[in-house]
Amino acid sequence: MPLLRTAAHQLSRRDRGSCIERNHWRDLDAGAVNFEKHALRWMEERGLAPTTVAKSYRLLKAILQTAVDDDLLSCNPCRIKFAGKEEADERPTATIEQVFDLADSMGPRRRLMVLLGAFASLRPEELAEPSRHSADLDECSLRITLAPPS
Repeated sequence: MPLLRTAAHQLSRRDRGSCIERNHWRDLDAGAVNFEKHALRWMEERGLAPTTVAKSYRLLKAILQTAVDDDLLSCNPCRIKFAGKEEADERPTATIEQVFDLADSMGPRRRLMVLLGAFASLRPEELAEPSRHSADLDECSLRITLAPPS
């Protein structure tokens, strides 16, 4: 017997002298625990980034909303405003001078890969594909014919 059906069956039985009836159970101590303090300590102990917490909250909220839609819960307990909003710092962008310094430090075989990645916005598999036959120096062009996604 599935767990939900078993729980529903136990809650609906009155012949055992149960004092719990469906939709009448209330936890009198529900607000006594400072959940925020516990949750913040739990996140700090695990070193979770704010973006990870926000994504996890959105997932939990979506799961519980599905339970509400399926009439398994009466309401969604995830009601913290902006808890699912993430504010990640903008990633730094390399300057043109830094790109050329990096390309020079990579050596002649990888230099073109760094320059094409920075200035031509090629995907990694496209960066790995060019060979000497791919370049047309007279036309100043590079032809990438085969770059299957990895």
